[in-house]
Amino acid sequence: MPESTEYESETPPLDLLTGALCHYTSAQTAFDHILPSQSLRMSPYVRMRDPLENRELGFVSARPTGGDNDEGRLLQMADLIQQVRRGMLLLSFSTDASRGYRRNDEPFMRGWARARMWEQYAENHAGVCIVFKREPLLEAVRAGATDAGKVAAREVSYLPRGFADTDTHTVDLSRFNPFDLPGLARFVIEHQDDLFFVKALDWEGEHEFRIVELPPEARSEQYKVVPFGGPSSIAAVIVGERFPAWQLPGARAVCDRLDVRLLQLDWRAGIPHALDVR
Repeated sequence: MPESTEYESETPPLDLLTGALCHYTSAQTAFDHILPSQSLRMSPYVRMRDPLENRELGFVSARPTGGDNDEGRLLQMADLIQQVRRGMLLLSFSTDASRGYRRNDEPFMRGWARARMWEQYAENHAGVCIVFKREPLLEAVRAGATDAGKVAAREVSYLPRGFADTDTHTVDLSRFNPFDLPGLARFVIEHQDDLFFVKALDWEGEHEFRIVELPPEARSEQYKVVPFGGPSSIAAVIVGERFPAWQLPGARAVCDRLDVRLLQLDWRAGIPHALDVR
């Protein structure tokens, strides 16, 4: 931590940050774009970093032998569903872990206290984690959607092989015709958890909470900016332990204008602390 940094208090009460949705990003993105504009950018699904997500899904037939005809139908099904995914937009957050931790493991299970997330998404601990209040944020994103009924939000599930380990991966073609477009639409809706909210176990440490929107029209893989509900949707703004000291006054000024709490992460004694900065 920089020697010039001063703290007003120890870690804030955990209920301030418990159950929140944490968005890790660079300092420039946070203080030049997200906070001044009071908005977030939804990304096209196909721009996800995971190669098991940004490409077409694979399906297999429930029948032992289906022949070339079945293979062609499965490929057609994968292509049509990929067209749907290509038009989808999403926001990704890290949230508190729901399993794998005990009560005395605080605060390691918290969404803001993940060293790997700070390293990978927040400029190697020099970036920012914006901690959003879950319900106000979800309400604002749904209100900003073209059709709130086409917005889904939930935690991601993790399986060893990702989608390939779901029941949806295996299709009984004797009961389902992928060329039936209305039937395919129903299939997508009924199986959206497996299709859009499952990742490979390798990503489990992110504890991702995902908001997905299916726009009424294809967006050609374009981004979309949505309001997050203003300062009342923010529980705190946390800068990393390597956040440059000379940038703290600017960060403080942005947070003061919005009347939101500015904290800085400190890993003293091997435990993450989010401390008030003055």
